[in-house]
Amino acid sequence: MWNMFITNEYSWSFELDGMTTSHSIKADVQTSDEADEVFDAISYCKCASVIRMLQGYLVEEIFRQGLIKYSNNFRYSNAIATDLWNYLGKQKGIPVATIMSSWTIEQGFPVVSASRNGDKLILIQIRHLSSRKLTPEQVRF
Repeated sequence: MWNMFITNEYSWSFELDGMTTSHSIKADVQTSDEADEVFDAISYCKCASVIRMLQGYLVEEIFRQGLIKYSNNFRYSNAIATDLWNYLGKQKGIPVATIMSSWTIEQGFPVVSASRNGDKLILIQIRHLSSRKLTPEQVRF
């Protein structure tokens, strides 16, 4: 089942998020029409992919414990993304909200390339683009 997730959701979310028309997962909306506009494949596929990535980073048991505590605490009330990040971060003592903000607030996703120059490692981060019409330098990331 999880292997199918990688094939279906990851690849689809990367393809969609690599478009110049993509949008971030987190969006401020004022009307129900605006809410309808942001609930699309990016919201679902990218969000699912980012949550799965976080699960792998935190380790499954820690992730599960954080979700259980979060669910129990907010069972009959409202919550925001930061509430979830805080519960997951408490389990391991890491700043999950800080880590996740770039994945949820920014459009697109990063591609990091590494090269070596003598005894130095050079890392370059650019935004992945599905279309090659724009160069990475033309797109703010």
